[in-house]
Amino acid sequence: MVYYTAANAIDGNNATAWVEGTPGKAKDWLQISFHETSTIVGLRIKNGYWVGERSLRKNDRAASIRVSFSDGSSESFTLPDPVESLPGILQTDGQGILFSHPHTTDWVKLEFLSVYDEGAEDDDLCIAEVVALADKRGTAHGN
Repeated sequence: MVYYTAANAIDGNNATAWVEGTPGKAKDWLQISFHETSTIVGLRIKNGYWVGERSLRKNDRAASIRVSFSDGSSESFTLPDPVESLPGILQTDGQGILFSHPHTTDWVKLEFLSVYDEGAEDDDLCIAEVVALADKRGTAHGN
């Protein structure tokens, strides 16, 4: 039996995916909790089911999302349809989004507001991977 749990979205494996499975379009969310409070500047998302071209085409992909943070703030984004970038996109690290400013947070919640479903055979939104982009600025010291 195949399971499409939320953990699949952070397992580093393109052959697995989180699949929302709720009837209708874009009524679901995915939350990723960090082991410790983190400062992040964006996300990389493998938007859809990245096993191959057929799997990407046959499932819904996120079109617009709201990303919320543990401090109560949020930012909204429109993602390009990854199907429009086939076949090359499947060999990339995914689609990047950058926040308007770094967010220090315990978690991120992705709310799916709309989907791309042209050509989709299944009425399920899939997300293969989500990776938080850390704030790499660090600190400087001197005398």
